[in-house]
Amino acid sequence: MKNINYNNLDTIIAQVTPYGRGGVGIIRISGNKVKYISNKILNKIIEPRIANYLFFKDDKNNILDKGIAILFNKPNSFTGEDILELHCHGNQISLILLMKYINNKFHTRFAKPGEFSYRAFLNKKINLIQAESIMELINSNSEYEVKSSINSLNGNLFLYIKNIFKKIINIRTYIETNIDFSEDEIDHISTSEISNKLKKIISIIKNVCYESNLGKISQYGIKIVILGKPNSGKSTIFNLITKKKSSIVTNIPGTTRDIIKENIYINGIPIQIIDTAGLRKSYNIIEKIGIERTKKEIKEADHLLLIIDSNISKKYDIKKTFFNIYNKINKNKITIIKNKIDIKKKKPKIKKDKKGYNIIKMSALTGNGIDILFKHLEKILYFNKDLSKILINNKRHIKILKKTLKYLKQSKFLLDAGFYIDIVADKLNLAQNEINKINGNFTTQDLLKNIFSKFCIGK
Repeated sequence: MKNINYNNLDTIIAQVTPYGRGGVGIIRISGNKVKYISNKILNKIIEPRIANYLFFKDDKNNILDKGIAILFNKPNSFTGEDILELHCHGNQISLILLMKYINNKFHTRFAKPGEFSYRAFLNKKINLIQAESIMELINSNSEYEVKSSINSLNGNLFLYIKNIFKKIINIRTYIETNIDFSEDEIDHISTSEISNKLKKIISIIKNVCYESNLGKISQYGIKIVILGKPNSGKSTIFNLITKKKSSIVTNIPGTTRDIIKENIYINGIPIQIIDTAGLRKSYNIIEKIGIERTKKEIKEADHLLLIIDSNISKKYDIKKTFFNIYNKINKNKITIIKNKIDIKKKKPKIKKDKKGYNIIKMSALTGNGIDILFKHLEKILYFNKDLSKILINNKRHIKILKKTLKYLKQSKFLLDAGFYIDIVADKLNLAQNEINKINGNFTTQDLLKNIFSKFCIGK
């Protein structure tokens, strides 16, 4: 997205509720003309922070709408400027007419994406982390992502980054003091002590970067692919897991010829369940296309459910089943389901075989054993981990932390190798400036505008 130029002297207006019909539509106005506009369209001076149920009128005393008006005086507002909020009836046409009237009469303009939040940032009402957290909260796809965004909005991430920043500053202070003063003038700190301090900071950032990978689960979800030979019960298990009858189930092998996807939530985490074409040699053109798509889904999957008819397949060759797609397959990525235990009236159970694969015996037809499957998935796919406590999900933050980590590792290497201390100090300065970008310091105006331009209009 191209950078957007904001003129901070303009009074801006936008609809802050979603476009379309609804119970309420809210219009927000921010800037120096707010009090003048308020007095004119409400025909009275209203007290700040008090809800007023009034008519909204034009200059000819025509009623434009009737609703609640709330005035927020600067600096005690979201943007730090005077703000007027008009809570109108949720008809899109009447909202547009009211905004157009205000723009034409009072020479305001429509706000650009993220402009209210940008002004809040410039006026030090929020820091950059909190601004980004607002957008992440709006775009959250899971319960964990919502909680994580709220934690950042409350300042938890800001304090965490500030703590790392202070630690880097302290180490720089030790090093630069050693450069500028003799041992007789100050309490000398050994190189090994400084190296240990660097090691601790590196460890802290490494852990955050590792947890950010888990954070991607809450943000983008987990892809689980169901595969197996034709007529093994793949589609029945797919329908059982999703609690929908999306896949057609018949006794005819090769019924499923294309990829079928459904999205579900387990313990607040988004899961994409994918039913695939049966794996077998086929000369049917349509079925062959479906099998090729299955191979692609296998490669991209976070976890695989290999379905086997327990009454037919006594042995299974993983490499052969997957067409040698995997040479070094992670056994934890596969769960083998021996289906159709109802035929011989066997009990459901889970075990590991001699090769280390997880085996679940169950019946897709009766649902007997589905609870074992769900408990198994919860155990291996982080469903039992509180992902809301993960500090960083934001791609920009992760990129900055990884670059900071690189500079810190370089500093420690140079220090341990006996390089000149001022070279080490230069690397630490780069690390300090880099991590400061997360909070919005040492960040160019172009980058700031690019960040806020990704926000929705009205925020």
